[in-house]
Amino acid sequence: MAPTGRAEKAFSFMMTLGISMEEVKPVLINLLRVYEGNWELIEDDTYRTLVDAYFDFDKDKNLAWLLFFLHNLKVNAVAFFK
Repeated sequence: MAPTGRAEKAFSFMMTLGISMEEVKPVLINLLRVYEGNWELIEDDTYRTLVDAYFDFDKDKNLAWLLFFLHNLKVNAVAFFK
């Protein structure tokens, strides 16, 4: 089955961090189960819940914070120069 629009956006965002859909999919499915399908909790704060869950699931937390910081730096720079 093809992903929904919301799932596509989540996968696309995670791909900007260098994380493939295949790696994120089980984490996203688990979050949707935990949050009973409440996408707002996953989408809040630029998918921070998904990013945190992914790195808690399988990666070193220091890398998660570095990627999150670099992403926020990019977002803030774009907003600053608009």
